[in-house]
Amino acid sequence: MDSSTIGYGDLVLPRPWRLLGPVEGLTGILMCGLSTGLFVALLGRVIGGKVGDDPD
Repeated sequence: MDSSTIGYGDLVLPRPWRLLGPVEGLTGILMCGLSTGLFVALLGRVIGGKVGDDPD
């Protein structure tokens, strides 16, 4: 199996559980996007706070 949890076909879930693999892969992609978005927002606040502090 590779990191996307889809696999190569050598390990197959039982029939009622076969939808779990693609759903888990999609959830992983969404969580990666959410983590990236939160990181960029936090970074923008940190950098924006330092740049926006004018003594004038």
